[in-house]
Amino acid sequence: MEQAFAMILAGGRSRHLPVLTAYRSIAALPYGGRYRVIDFCLSNCMNSGIRDVGVLAQYNPASLISHIGNGAPWDLSGRRHRAFILQPFRARKESNWYRGTADALWQNLRFIKTTSADHVLVLSGDHIYKMDYGPLLDFHAASGADATLVAKPTRGVLPRRFGGLVLDGRGSVKELVEKPETGEFDHFSLGIYAFRREVLIERLGICREKKYDIVFDVLMPLISEGRVMAYQFDDFWADVGWLEEYYKSSMELIDRPGELHPGNPAWPICTRDPVRRPSYVGKAASVKSSLVAGGCSIEGSVRSSLLFPGVRVDSGATVENSIVFSDTHVGEGATLRSAIIDKEVAVGRGTFIGYGSPTCSNSQYPDSASFGVSVVGKRTSIPDGVRIGRNCLIASDLTEREIPRRDIVCGEIITGDSKWERILS
Repeated sequence: MEQAFAMILAGGRSRHLPVLTAYRSIAALPYGGRYRVIDFCLSNCMNSGIRDVGVLAQYNPASLISHIGNGAPWDLSGRRHRAFILQPFRARKESNWYRGTADALWQNLRFIKTTSADHVLVLSGDHIYKMDYGPLLDFHAASGADATLVAKPTRGVLPRRFGGLVLDGRGSVKELVEKPETGEFDHFSLGIYAFRREVLIERLGICREKKYDIVFDVLMPLISEGRVMAYQFDDFWADVGWLEEYYKSSMELIDRPGELHPGNPAWPICTRDPVRRPSYVGKAASVKSSLVAGGCSIEGSVRSSLLFPGVRVDSGATVENSIVFSDTHVGEGATLRSAIIDKEVAVGRGTFIGYGSPTCSNSQYPDSASFGVSVVGKRTSIPDGVRIGRNCLIASDLTEREIPRRDIVCGEIITGDSKWERILS
């Protein structure tokens, strides 16, 4: 494998993940019952032998910084393997918030120049996949290209937010069309890039001209000069920057576990995993087709769901087709149906979340919450007996007093005494 280091773009927020990104970036979002989204990218680096990793964090970084720490869970601490958290900072020369993906790299140009590696991997911390970067880097070096992007066959479906690719017979990228209106492309870009280090340093000079985007201002000019190749990747990959895609890819871990299989010892996905007691399942409890992390206590029924560490499901409660984050308590006789419940939520006795038809879109976020799943924010307390319909968004940190003691109809938003900050800050 050619020598390289990685820069992970992990500072993003998303309007398409309302409530869940009010306190954290997408990269720090819990995933798969015990992981964070960025664990997959960090583990790929670890398993691929990438020694140095820079994590570019900006939006709500506290959760991400706490999770990564010194990088030890991914063998990225010590003299030979290191993880660096790179945030915007004030210096004697001009500095600013990261104004785009290229600008984030530009503001850390000194870090890029200090490495002796020949190549730079630029990765997104928002994606779920397993990939050995070694063959990618070998392909990139052998091709002589200035940049190589990773391409996946569309098979007639071009995901939102990603660029359609036109390739020639030898794999050279002839055109990249961002967010095309037509799906007539055979491949799309996964947002995984390998650059020759000196070329990247040179091209980041465009930031002096107030051009800040890695795709439009760096890659596209290189493509027009015929200096970009495409590396084919056809395994499991998911972009979880959209609520629907986050939910559906999570459910696939239950329905089709072989596609990703985070527990495969041949390619381990590592995480910062606090020690919890073993999970307890009561005599009258029922757990079917679910992923249950350590420290859970289940007295009720759990079906086709993901429970993160420390979740309590009381007797008579039902959790179905739902994702429940750490240390949430589902009260006696409550029902969760097609819901995402953030950390440390208290769901009252007899509460029903997810009643009614899934066809009514959310009133303020119709492009994000329109597929039947409701979301409850971190540390919110839902009173006993409340009924919450489909596609509802319930903000974080709400007390029982701030939740209406009535049916909350499909597509409604509850923010309590505050405004939109608690939905997407």
